[in-house]
Amino acid sequence: MKKILIVTYYWPPKTGVGVLRWFYFSNILPTYGYEPIIYTPLTSDKNSLDKSLINENIKVIRKSIFDPSAIFSKITGSNINQGAIDNQNNLFDKFYKWVRGKFFVPDSRIFWVNKSVNFLKLFLKKNSIKTIITTGPPHSMHLIGYNLKKLQNINWIADFRDPWSNWDILKEINPSLSSMLKHKKLESMVINLADKIIVTNKNLAKEYSKIIDKKKIETI
Repeated sequence: MKKILIVTYYWPPKTGVGVLRWFYFSNILPTYGYEPIIYTPLTSDKNSLDKSLINENIKVIRKSIFDPSAIFSKITGSNINQGAIDNQNNLFDKFYKWVRGKFFVPDSRIFWVNKSVNFLKLFLKKNSIKTIITTGPPHSMHLIGYNLKKLQNINWIADFRDPWSNWDILKEINPSLSSMLKHKKLESMVINLADKIIVTNKNLAKEYSKIIDKKKIETI
């Protein structure tokens, strides 16, 4: 059975759609001859976990992460670390949204990228893994795939559960012109270098088909 590495920020005990998509895909992959290995952050989440979201046969590797959004959420009780935009108008929220929009590109998980690449480039070789999947948001997960693809001869699939530069949440935090240009540049780098792009809707598939060969794009 061929091994396949899945890089995802959202994995149990986290909950939500971001968890469910690749949890269920991972359970299906063995029927196609692939053994999924999950690479995800080590967090202190205490969410109540549905027992159906436990599969002891799936190997999960967790590495610590420095995530300013998670720290801010714990201090203020905000859910900004879940990719959501609070409608609160207190100064803390306004300030963090300003910082997030101007300086964290593509998102606050960017600080996990280099650490992950340094670990995974050796892990992939040691375990003879030739295929990786990155799923975003957070879109910094795709930068892990981008850097690994540049370093090694691997097959890289980038899964977009939501748009990147046209994401409504990104627009709501009012990124500066320079940070928006950087978002677009990183997005272009990712979709051009990845071997395959997966999207969740026809609109994003149409948008990306204007930039890359539509044969690279699959809608699931």
